[in-house]
Amino acid sequence: MSGSGAIGNAKPISLQNEKSWSSGGQWKRTVLEAQDDGNGNLTIGYATAKSYEHPNRNTTIAKYELKAGIYNQMGDSSLQTHNINWDRVQSVSGQTYDIKSYIKDRGFKWDGKTKSWVRR
Repeated sequence: MSGSGAIGNAKPISLQNEKSWSSGGQWKRTVLEAQDDGNGNLTIGYATAKSYEHPNRNTTIAKYELKAGIYNQMGDSSLQTHNINWDRVQSVSGQTYDIKSYIKDRGFKWDGKTKSWVRR
């Protein structure tokens, strides 16, 4: 890892997400992408799928190449990170509502002025 950024140089990982309309149309996993400004300030957003497949009328499968981010395995609510060095993260902003407990557990607190999670 170079500089003071929080995102490393690991290879992207391939992830797949699925939703079926008969099950309420909800994606089965969380896939969030992290971007760093180079100073340890992460912005979290929904990852953009590389491709979509429709094996039948009811099901959509999204495929991702995640360089850095936060995700969970299908059927498991525990979150994992890929290619983020949390020791170098100074703040986290963006789509954080669903992962706020995960961020709190890493020593961050909510700052209403900046609307971001900052290191305690």
